[in-house]
Amino acid sequence: MSPLLSVEGIDTYYGDSHILHGTSLEVAEGEVVGLLGRNGVGKSTTLRSILGHTPPERGEITFRGDSITDLKPNDISKRGIGWVPEDRRIFPALTVEENLKLARRTDTVPFETAYDYFPKLEELSSSTGGQLSGGEQQMLAIARGILGDFDLLLIDEPTEGLAPMIVDDVVDALEEIQSEATILLVEQSVDVVNALADRIYIMDKGRIVAETDDIERDSELIDQHLKVSTE
Repeated sequence: MSPLLSVEGIDTYYGDSHILHGTSLEVAEGEVVGLLGRNGVGKSTTLRSILGHTPPERGEITFRGDSITDLKPNDISKRGIGWVPEDRRIFPALTVEENLKLARRTDTVPFETAYDYFPKLEELSSSTGGQLSGGEQQMLAIARGILGDFDLLLIDEPTEGLAPMIVDDVVDALEEIQSEATILLVEQSVDVVNALADRIYIMDKGRIVAETDDIERDSELIDQHLKVSTE
C-alpha cells in the first residue's frame, strides 16, 4: 500500500544556501510521524517544502500517489494538507470564535470539536487573538488545523516556548487528535515526540540520519544526534 505522503530525495535551498540534502521520509494514513532534531537542522524547511512555500530544486513529493512537487501552496492545501505553523499566524484582531470559523473548509468537523479538545478556548471565545497568552494562541492554532478537516496535518514545534503545564495540555489534546488524524510533527522535545509518534525520523544538518519507533530504546541516537556538544 502506498504511503499517504512520500518525500523522495529532495534538495531545498534558501538562495545559495543548501538546506535539505536528499531528504526522504514517508507518512502512512493514520500515522503520527515525528521529525526530531536540534534547532536549525532543516525540520521546518522540510514542512515548507512539502507545502510548496520553499519548493525543492531536486527530488519529488507525492501525496496520495500524485506528485505535488510543483504545485502552489493553495493547491496543495486544497489537496488536503494542513499546516499549524511555528509562529501560529492567528488573526490578532479577530475573536477566538471568528478565528475558528475562518479555518473551517467543510462542515464535516463540527465546530464544537475545537472546544471539546480545548475547553479553555470556549471560555475565551469572545477574546481577540491578540489578548491570548502564548499557550492559548497555540491551542487556537491547533484547533484551527483540526477544523480544517485535512487528510494530513503538518504541525511545527507546537510546544516551543510554552510553560510545562501548557505543554501537558497541548500534548493531551494531540493524543486525542491522533486517533482521528494523520500527523507529521516537527519537534525538538524528545519527550513530546516519544509520547505522540508511531515512528520518528531524526534529522541533522539537512539530512535524515536515523529512523526509530522508540527513541528511549535507541538512546544512543540521542547522544549522537540530539545532545548539544559542550566542547
